[in-house]
Amino acid sequence: MKPGRKGNLIKTQKTSKQKGSALIVGLVILLLLTLLGVTAFKDAAMQERMAGNLGDANAAFQSAEAAIREAVRTDDLASKNYNGSTKGYGQQISSFTNSDGANVSEGEFWAGQFDWTGKSVTAQQPEKTESAPQYFVENIPANTGIWKAGERAKRAYRITARANGYSDRSEAILQSTILLED
Repeated sequence: MKPGRKGNLIKTQKTSKQKGSALIVGLVILLLLTLLGVTAFKDAAMQERMAGNLGDANAAFQSAEAAIREAVRTDDLASKNYNGSTKGYGQQISSFTNSDGANVSEGEFWAGQFDWTGKSVTAQQPEKTESAPQYFVENIPANTGIWKAGERAKRAYRITARANGYSDRSEAILQSTILLED
């Protein structure tokens, strides 16, 4: 020992049997964090798609509603021919059948069986939508029981409109019944 020093003690290190265990623990933690990140990313992407789809469906609904408003606003419904000679106007459809003559639901009829290209009126296309909405106006006869005794004479029309949203993946079909007094 040199003077002025408290002493030189040589410490020997013991070899540990845990070689590489910190690496394995670190890799497991890294794997868990990666899985957590991937799950969060997938969740965010799913929410983004759902919000986009909701916006697309809302645009289709608004477009179909605009077509109904256009049918009421721009046309004098009483002056139209409802005998099939005026495109977009006809008598009340009371039986819903497919091309084979089999009965289908009213929803299936309007969504897949009705000839929108040949029988409907094309309304003004809202900005950024996939295509212009279409509508068909039905004249509802007075004997349908929607009037009460003693009421003023009324005319009834059912307007059915179909529209797409921002893409062709969304479609909305709306109906509105209009009663007009004479």
